[in-house]
Amino acid sequence: MCLLSSLLLVGCNQTTQSTEVKELQWMDLIPEQERTKLSARLEQLKAMPLHDESAPAVVQEYGLQEVGVEQALNNQGIRIGGFIVPLDGDRKTINEFILVPFFGACIHVPPPPANQMIHIKLEKGVPVSYYFDAVMVEGTLEISEFETDGMGVGYRITGAKVAPVG
Repeated sequence: MCLLSSLLLVGCNQTTQSTEVKELQWMDLIPEQERTKLSARLEQLKAMPLHDESAPAVVQEYGLQEVGVEQALNNQGIRIGGFIVPLDGDRKTINEFILVPFFGACIHVPPPPANQMIHIKLEKGVPVSYYFDAVMVEGTLEISEFETDGMGVGYRITGAKVAPVG
């Protein structure tokens, strides 16, 4: 009886661990060895005005598109906040989008590195109003090679739940 109880507890503990959701920051998506050198470069790019003509040169100069993904996060349950760049939907809903770390990314400036973009496709879309505010997304993070409009995207979230922040 004691052995059976122990086995049940171990089984429950394993189930709890596998469904655990880890809250991530955007820097967590960058492999550790690249974080230090990239941190200052991303801050420089984010600080540029939205219509700065030199932004493409900064991306080219620093090779921001040539960064890796964090392999340890593959197939992990995660939660991360960000902003929506719509890919598909209608006047009322957004069904597919790229989640990015800051508002306006990919629109008026060069896109962030692939490891700073997450592709999300929803069965049931979210309201278009989510586009204007920060959102929190929860689901299973997967390493993905996705490209849209010439932008490489390094991750996707499956089984995503999306909610506005605040």
